[in-house]
Amino acid sequence: MKFALYGGKKVEAETTLKGALCPVCDAEVIAKCGDKNIHHWAHKSNKECPHWWENETKWHRDWKNQFPEDWQEVIHISETGEKHIADIKTPNGLVVEFQHSYIKPEEILARNNFYKNIIWIVDGKRRPTDEKKFEEALEWRGWDSSRLLKDWTIFPKPVFFDFGKPLLWGVSDGFPIKFEKKDFIISVKNGSIKRKIDNKINTEMRRRMRGRRLWGSVMKKGY
Repeated sequence: MKFALYGGKKVEAETTLKGALCPVCDAEVIAKCGDKNIHHWAHKSNKECPHWWENETKWHRDWKNQFPEDWQEVIHISETGEKHIADIKTPNGLVVEFQHSYIKPEEILARNNFYKNIIWIVDGKRRPTDEKKFEEALEWRGWDSSRLLKDWTIFPKPVFFDFGKPLLWGVSDGFPIKFEKKDFIISVKNGSIKRKIDNKINTEMRRRMRGRRLWGSVMKKGY
C-alpha cells in the first residue's frame, strides 16, 4: 500500500510516522522502508483487511505514478457499504487496476462486479514465455495456446498486457486491440479511453467483415 492516513491526510511510507491508519479498515499500519522492496505501508497486526491485497512491485508502482496522486489508491464504496482501494480512480469514475501476480477468476469477477467501470493492466513479463505464447496465439495458434488470453478473455472488461514495450496489446469484447502506452495514459487522463477502445473495436469489426465479403466473392468466382 503506497498511502496510509496520517492526521486525516494521505501520506507515503516514512519510518518517522507513527500511528498511521489503513484507509480501508482503520487499523494501524507501519512503514516498511528497506533497501530491497518498494517502500510501503503494512498492517501492524495480522488483522484481516477487506482490501484485495497484492504485494506491490516496482512495475505496479511505476504504473500508478503515471497518474495524478489524487487518483492513486482511491477508496471505492459500493451501495452496500463495501470498501476497497482502487489502484487508479479517475474523476469520471473509471477504475484502472494493475495486476502483476496470478489472480483467481472468481476474484477478477468480484472486482469487475464491484467496480463495474474498470480496465485492467496485466504484467506480461511475469512468466518468461507469456509474450512469445501471446504473439503465437494472435498469429496462428489460437487463443487457447496463451495462458494470458485464457485467463483474461473470459471476462467482458477491457484488459491490456504490458510486455515492457511502448505498445500495449489488449482485448475487449473478444477483439484484439493495441495502444501506444503513452496514448493509453493520455487517453485515461483526458477521459477519452473508453471511446477510443470502442473505436478500435469497431475498426476491427469492419476489417473482419471486409475480409469475409472478399473471401465470399472469391469463393463465388471459383478461384
